[in-house]
Amino acid sequence: MEEFGIAEGSLDWAPRYNIAPTQDVAVVVAGERGPRIGTLRWGLVPYWAHDPAIGNRLINARAESVADKPAFRDAFRSRRCLVLADGFYEWQRTAPGKPKIPVFVRLPDGRPFAFAGLWERWRPPRGEPLYTCTIITTDAAPAVRPVHDRMPVILPPDRRRQWLDHDAMPEDLLALLHPYAGALDAYPVSTLVNSPENDSPDCVSPAESAE
Repeated sequence: MEEFGIAEGSLDWAPRYNIAPTQDVAVVVAGERGPRIGTLRWGLVPYWAHDPAIGNRLINARAESVADKPAFRDAFRSRRCLVLADGFYEWQRTAPGKPKIPVFVRLPDGRPFAFAGLWERWRPPRGEPLYTCTIITTDAAPAVRPVHDRMPVILPPDRRRQWLDHDAMPEDLLALLHPYAGALDAYPVSTLVNSPENDSPDCVSPAESAE
């Protein structure tokens, strides 16, 4: 809450080390009296969807098409959020036939940061509304490029408010969706992260000490 300027409210949150799609993630959205913190389910379900299972396929949105693709364009215009994290995983290809190596990416100082995200509210025929989100991806920054050619959009602190601004112009928002320009650390971690059932500090330990 200190990092993201949350003046009021609270978040019932325990440390997580291996969040998987369809699970809850911490987010910040624009409120009438400033940014609000809460949780959303990871995997966007558009308001017009017939089946919420579509969210399993919409965990990410490509920056290049987010303003035009039917699943994302309405949320891009009016329902943007910050998805909070202090790291993320990518899997690096090695020799043919060999398993991929999980790699953890974080800021050098380990502080929390924000992915550019979108959120939606889906209303079932009966029951409570479902609130979901997706993370926008772009080309990989230099530190991530040896591992994967894509990465989530990390918004620098001085661009977070603009991303949440309801009055921001689409062209200005698209200009924010570029590879992260700051320093990043990337290091191999244990294959524990290959299973969402594993959720402990060992998931983010360097591979030499995590195995």
